[in-house]
Amino acid sequence: QQQRKEQRKQDELSQSQQIEAIEKQAKPVDIEWIQLNIYSSAAYSALGENETIIDELQKFKSPELDTQLQNNYGLPMLSYRIQALDNVITNADEEDEFEIEHPRHQRIQALIEHQLEQHAETLWQIAQHLKQSALFYDSELAYEYRMHPAWIDPNSEYASDVQDDQESIKSVTKLNRIHIHILLSESVLHFWNETQSFEIVEHYLRSLGIITAQIQIEHHYLSQETAYKDWVLLLAQVSKQLEEISLILNVDSEI
Repeated sequence: QQQRKEQRKQDELSQSQQIEAIEKQAKPVDIEWIQLNIYSSAAYSALGENETIIDELQKFKSPELDTQLQNNYGLPMLSYRIQALDNVITNADEEDEFEIEHPRHQRIQALIEHQLEQHAETLWQIAQHLKQSALFYDSELAYEYRMHPAWIDPNSEYASDVQDDQESIKSVTKLNRIHIHILLSESVLHFWNETQSFEIVEHYLRSLGIITAQIQIEHHYLSQETAYKDWVLLLAQVSKQLEEISLILNVDSEI
């Protein structure tokens, strides 16, 4: 017994020495800094919006009995459902020109539209900058802007803005396009309608005066195992873009 104990001690000592040797040989990993200019940010959940979420987290707010989700026994389940989305979806069914069938798709699309509204002021400023950049730097894009209905129709609600733009084309920092990155769960891959999502987002951006040539929309489906790595890679990609700007929408409806 004593011999076995002594042997275990020697084995443990040997292992610790090997670990120390490996740590000494290992080269320190260089930290990669990603520099980003953040102009606007917003968050939305069942706990509220933006700073309200932090306050509710500190209160340890628990999930509530869901009005629509039930378990195998027909009893309501606990969830963090955003109740306000239910009303938005009901109204959208009656009025929206875009028909979305899958209920989960409806909720996620409602979240996307909500976030676009949260960034409306920043997006409008970007739209103005894109237009001024096109008018000053790019003759082809400038032609597209001048063929926009708002430029052609003198009775348009934007007619006065158009006249001002024509009279005050000025030099600005060059900005070629806006990227919209929509981050979704890998589990929605098989039912998510990218075409429909693209049309809704593009329709909103065009309503701000951005032409299609300056809009790029990309969907990303992240798995739980690789989400962090994919997120960092996306941020690194965005940080290297020149003369472009990005809006990243990280949306999920895993109630």
